[in-house]
Amino acid sequence: MKNKTLRTALQLLMLLLLIISVPWYRTPGSDPNIYLGMPDWVILALTCYVLVIFINLLLWLTKQDQQEPNP
Repeated sequence: MKNKTLRTALQLLMLLLLIISVPWYRTPGSDPNIYLGMPDWVILALTCYVLVIFINLLLWLTKQDQQEPNP
């Protein structure tokens, strides 16, 4: 039960990160701040995508551990 709750929480976190990654909340026409030569919304989106990749990998690896082959 605890593992299922954790998996659900991580899946919801992935969904939240994907929603945050879309710059719908920005004011149209506003000048973005530049970091590392990229607009701030690009840095935020890339960070969200990388976090989603790692969460997905974690979920996938824990799913593989649960599925032990039958002898």
